[in-house]
Amino acid sequence: MDYDNQKRFNKAPRKLCMTTTPLFQRMKDAERKIVVSVGGAGSSKTHSAAQLCIERLLFGTSQRILVQRKHMPALRVTAMQKIIDILTSGIYDVKSKQPVDIYSYCEHSKTQNLLKFNDNIIEFKGLDNPEKAKSTEYNCIWWEEANQFTWDDYVKTITRGLRHPALGDYKNKAYLTLNPEDSLCWIKAKLEDTGLADVIHSTYHDNPTLDEDNVKDLEALKDTDYDYWLVFAKGEYASMRNQVYRPFQQEDKFPEGPFDETIYGVDFGWRCTAVVRLDLMYSDDKNLPDVYLTEVIHQGIAIKDSPKGLTHSELINKLKNDLCRAGLVPKEHVNGVPWYCDHADPAAMEEMRQGSFWVKAADKDRKNGIDFCKRLTFHILNDNIHINRERSLYKYRTDANGVVIDDDPLKENDHALDAIRYAAYTHISPIVNWRPGITVSEDFAKKKKRDPSKQNEDRYQEVSVEGPAKLTKDDRAALFDRPEIWETNDP
Repeated sequence: MDYDNQKRFNKAPRKLCMTTTPLFQRMKDAERKIVVSVGGAGSSKTHSAAQLCIERLLFGTSQRILVQRKHMPALRVTAMQKIIDILTSGIYDVKSKQPVDIYSYCEHSKTQNLLKFNDNIIEFKGLDNPEKAKSTEYNCIWWEEANQFTWDDYVKTITRGLRHPALGDYKNKAYLTLNPEDSLCWIKAKLEDTGLADVIHSTYHDNPTLDEDNVKDLEALKDTDYDYWLVFAKGEYASMRNQVYRPFQQEDKFPEGPFDETIYGVDFGWRCTAVVRLDLMYSDDKNLPDVYLTEVIHQGIAIKDSPKGLTHSELINKLKNDLCRAGLVPKEHVNGVPWYCDHADPAAMEEMRQGSFWVKAADKDRKNGIDFCKRLTFHILNDNIHINRERSLYKYRTDANGVVIDDDPLKENDHALDAIRYAAYTHISPIVNWRPGITVSEDFAKKKKRDPSKQNEDRYQEVSVEGPAKLTKDDRAALFDRPEIWETNDP
């Protein structure tokens, strides 16, 4: 793990080899500086890109290699671990045909996330903020799950970053590996369709080492979900027919405001917790508000034996401190606006409540919630990667002819979308002409304001309700399952 180990390795030269798939050589032989490796699941994209980085690490001269995913926790358990595994047991001595633990000869700084061998370095870095990497120069950059990055990330990191002097036989290269999940993604539009990159297409047929069970699972998608079969088995961009939500309106920036209301949605989960901010803007010419979405958190929660994400206390600390400083969660929003939470985790809700958040249990009616959200106009910033990706993948199950098999959406790719639904459906639907038999005045939503003096009681100011079906106490109880939420002059 230190320089002395590297010296001992260099004093005992040997011929080494790695078991590669045909995709490795195709990616290596690509002529352009930018190489887009797009293909289905199990095609060896990740494995081949890791081997290309390792080849430079072991045999290059003064190579500076950057390996990235959008977020560091995901990078540690995917691309970084893949490189360490190959270095540990995936390289063989040609003569003895025995694996050689090359990793033991490397210097690995786990605090700086650097892996060194001789004068070559691999740096592992998340890209939560592209400003962190724009001043650094590299010979090779590998983006895993490249469709999670933005065009702005690309310009600041790859366009500026591939400038380290190229020595020896290795030219400066950027490898972008991804599944073709979204036919509208910027990689296809700006790199593939314009000819700025060499595009290497692959499927599971390019990986002779893939086990038979995985092959059967991929082939079975043709009969169970045709769109997913196109993406993950055929490695082709699919239009994702029967998406649950139509595309959200993409914005470079939001109106300066002020917005009429701000609410938050929180979806707890052991795989991923999502927090989304919803800024509402009402207008006189329509009953429903425009909803402006901001991605606040989309990260795994720490669980036993896998402490890679956030604990509930860390989540609260991040919301109240880091994100307050960044402006995503203004301090006055902590206990000044409602946070609609997944009540399937009451312990997490209670921790947030004890942390001074104004926590409310969300109405989790999935079908009615989705139907209601389809009526809303959502606006989203271009760089809100997770929401955009989830929306493009969230769909109903279809057969080979594109016919919907089940009107209940697939329970995947929905963490941020669930958070949005919790907040939008629970908060907005009771105050508009939505429920059968209940009509309210057009300006009712604009009159609905929270009474700060009663914030701990989850109450609102008096409001007047007009229309053919006036809201009674029983109506309000039915709408909210909590009759104390509203106060009016009704008897």
